Order: sequence, then C-alpha cells, then structure tokens
Amino acid sequence: MAEQKGGTSEFRTPMAEQKGGTSEFRTRMAEQKGGTSEFRTRTAEQKGGTSEFRTRTAEQKGRISELNLRFYSQRF
Repeated sequence: MAEQKGGTSEFRTPMAEQKGGTSEFRTRMAEQKGGTSEFRTRTAEQKGGTSEFRTRTAEQKGRISELNLRFYSQRF
C-alpha cells in the first residue's frame, strides 16, 4: 500500500501491480465485499475520504446521504 494518506487511485495502483491489473484487483475485492463501490468505500475509511466513507456508513445504517454526513462528523 504505497502511502497511507494517498488517494483512492494511488492505493489501487500499487495493489494492481501485485494482482496484475487495477480492474482485476477491484473485481477480486468486490467478491469479498459485495461490490466495487463498497470496496472503494472501505479504502476511503482508512484513507480518510469523506464521500466514499459515507457509502460504507450507508451500508451499515441502511440510509444514504445526510445522516451519514452527520455520523462522519461525530465520529471524526
């Protein structure tokens, strides 16, 4: 994992080298997480991405958008 504070694209790049391709890596993660967007979301959680983090929160809470924004502000 290149840098820990890089962007989503920077994160996918080093992993793509190990897996043999960016799209192939995301596909592989999608099998475990249940979707490509959900994978990027989890990454954002570690990297600190706001919009992508909301998607993961929506996964747990079952709601999207404003409630998740509030959750993000309170948690961090």
